[in-house]
Amino acid sequence: MSATDIADPKLQSLYSNEDKIVRLRRYKIACILSLIGTASGLQLDYLAYPQFIWPLATIRVTAIVLIFIIYKLASFDIGRTQLISLNLAWAIIVNGSISAMVYTTGGAVSPYYAGLNLVILAAGVLLPWTLAETLSICIATLLMYISICVLYALPKDQPLQWVALFSNCFFIFLTGLISSTSSYFTTQARIKDFNLRQELDVRNKELEDMDRQKSQFFSNISHELRTPLTLILSPIQDLLQQPEALSDRVSFLLRTARDNSLRLLKLVNDLLEVIKLEEGKRELELRTTDINGFLGSLVDSMTHLAEARGVSVEKRFSDKAAPVWADSYALERIFLNLLSNAIKFTSKGESITVSTAFEEERAKVIVADTGMGIKSEELPHIFDRFRQADGSSTRKHQGSGLGLALVKELTEQMGGTISIESQPNIGTTIIVSLPLRADDLQQIPPEPPQTDPAKTDDALDEIHQAAEHRAALPIDSPFEKFEAETPKGSGPSLMIVDDEPDMRQYLVSILEQDYRISQIRDGKRALEVAPKQLPDLMLLDLMLPEVDGLEICKQLKADPVTRKIKIILLTARSDEKAKITALENGADDFITKPFNRSEVEKRLENLIENSRLEKELRTKNQDLEETLAALKQTQLNLIQSEKLNALGKMAAGLLHEINNPLNYVIAALQMAQLEPEAESNEELKDNLSDIDEGIERIKNIVSDLHAFAHPSDVSKQLPFSISKAIEVARRFTAADCAGIAISCELEAEDTAMGSEGHIVQVLVNLLSNATKAINALEEERITEIRIRTSRSEDRIEVSISDNGIGMSKETLNRVFDPFFTTRDVGEGMGLGLSISHTIIQNHGGTLQVKSIENGGTTFRFDIPSGDNFIAKDIQGMTALS
Repeated sequence: MSATDIADPKLQSLYSNEDKIVRLRRYKIACILSLIGTASGLQLDYLAYPQFIWPLATIRVTAIVLIFIIYKLASFDIGRTQLISLNLAWAIIVNGSISAMVYTTGGAVSPYYAGLNLVILAAGVLLPWTLAETLSICIATLLMYISICVLYALPKDQPLQWVALFSNCFFIFLTGLISSTSSYFTTQARIKDFNLRQELDVRNKELEDMDRQKSQFFSNISHELRTPLTLILSPIQDLLQQPEALSDRVSFLLRTARDNSLRLLKLVNDLLEVIKLEEGKRELELRTTDINGFLGSLVDSMTHLAEARGVSVEKRFSDKAAPVWADSYALERIFLNLLSNAIKFTSKGESITVSTAFEEERAKVIVADTGMGIKSEELPHIFDRFRQADGSSTRKHQGSGLGLALVKELTEQMGGTISIESQPNIGTTIIVSLPLRADDLQQIPPEPPQTDPAKTDDALDEIHQAAEHRAALPIDSPFEKFEAETPKGSGPSLMIVDDEPDMRQYLVSILEQDYRISQIRDGKRALEVAPKQLPDLMLLDLMLPEVDGLEICKQLKADPVTRKIKIILLTARSDEKAKITALENGADDFITKPFNRSEVEKRLENLIENSRLEKELRTKNQDLEETLAALKQTQLNLIQSEKLNALGKMAAGLLHEINNPLNYVIAALQMAQLEPEAESNEELKDNLSDIDEGIERIKNIVSDLHAFAHPSDVSKQLPFSISKAIEVARRFTAADCAGIAISCELEAEDTAMGSEGHIVQVLVNLLSNATKAINALEEERITEIRIRTSRSEDRIEVSISDNGIGMSKETLNRVFDPFFTTRDVGEGMGLGLSISHTIIQNHGGTLQVKSIENGGTTFRFDIPSGDNFIAKDIQGMTALS
């Protein structure tokens, strides 16, 4: 592979020229290494073959002389034109001298053949030879070695050392193979590297050309923008100078247009300045300038802005004359930017200090503030173009990132330096060092700041100066009404969230007739106020301090309280991805800047109408849900009524059938106890006593059945003992609870108010469920049911706990639903807990459940205490007495 493998003839020529340079440099290195190696080999000759020292020395000296001659030829034009021939001559001379030494020291058995391997390696690795050149020298070397070995053996009439010859030839062949392979890939890599460098050069030229075109484009655009901006600002300035002829609204709109046009003009001026510096078109007029007097005028012109911000500015100038060699316009741009940044990033109550000092032949200007400071990782990039310390969408301060870049470039163009020191929440110090005018140290009059020398019209100068000073005004300047969180006006509530005071005021001016408007200036505050005010609508800027618009959308839409707020996102991006991102984060609509008044009004009207329709739909859904709930409750009441009626009829029938025989038994027992024998026979007396005790228990059961069959109406509440109700429920469930330990912790004073029969029914249901949960256990454990009562002011709380199988989360969510049951068909209708829940609700209480799967269940309900009723009854009896 060689230059002929490159398709482009022009590139072939370039590669050939580059190849000649590389060949010449490598050739000289090879010659020097050969001279060193050949000369140092005399020591080897003396130690290995002292008997041949003179013949070997002669060969080496001859080789050194020849190598030196061809080395020097490379320094002349004849050598440079015949560089390939010189390379081959070098290889022939070195190989020839080594072959002569091989012949002198024993032919095939001579160890000097190793030198041939070194030459072949040098040809393949060190020298930039092509594959053909390396192969030719390898083959020539091998043939030369074989010939020398044969010539050594013939005159001496001795057998040729075939083994040694073959072995040495084999290694020379392998070395040649390695060198040829290396030469091939080295040449290939060189050509590839050459092509890549040529392509990179082409791309660099294209980029340079594109950069020039970009700069020219921005330069043209900047000049074109300055003209219409000037034509906008001049009439506005004229109008504002006649305030008596303007209404407040028109005056506000004109000031808004003026201030934002000045901001745009400042950006255009900065961009144009960067292009001039980049292209070297900014020619500075360096002359002696008193830096103290210059800074004094400039600081005074900025003091009112600092005072409006609540920031103090102190001047600490040296008493010595400070004549610097500088351009007045450049100085103005430098220190105006530094003072603007200091004012912008310093909070109310803090300070800025501008001082001068001397160091050898340089004047130092120090601008120090006690503001927010800069993070250490941002300091190395603070002077980069278009770079800001906070470049996120949540930054507090707007800007193009050109100011400090201009400061650095202008300072360096005047032979000065700039450095910065800063710590977050402590402050920032910027030091500008400028060369002193050593031959002009006398006091010179102060020179006022100059405008751009390219602008000659006084009116234009005034406009451009206003643009520079307007940029120094912080975004939250007290000159602006920046926040009004309390809604004002009438109509639907609208929250405007934007960090630009002019944008907020403009939106307020066009919407205040139709909406109750509140204004918020940063994202964090919007998230705090929105849940409290719950506005109907929100106009939300994408880029905000603290929290950006997308994150606000996401959080408000994720919160059920604020989900109903309709959000319109204001964004300067018009691509589809930005719109999709806005919608994905919860925005109901978006408006692309710039926008017109009609678009904003119409989009707000559409969202208000959508909100009204959604509200109507929610109201209808709520009415429907309430109707369904009432229907379900009616159904439950009917079911409960039927069940209670059925149980009542059954209990009434049982009472009728039991009472008659029970009366006979009681009468017979009383007559038997009156007999004389009953008094004298102790055994008969004991038996009659046992029968009397059994009859008493039957009477209690009959009484319980009567209370259950004829419960009092909940609306006609009566006091009853909750302990007695628990005892009755235990008797009803005694068979089911067999084998289960039941513990009771009951309050001594436990009089409740309500329907005793209904409460007994609830307790029976809960005890029955507890026993079934315990009986469903598959593992062996000590089973128990705990019944507890407690007092809380005028309420009695009852809890029934078991250590049974518990309930799953899904079961817990439905446990009080009618007809819901986890039992098999035929084991229950799923109405017990639903009826119990309704009974407790009718008593003005709540029935709650807590359960852990395989860990037990606790039901808890509360009902009114009967103490108040008893107290009133006692008071009534006292009054009667």
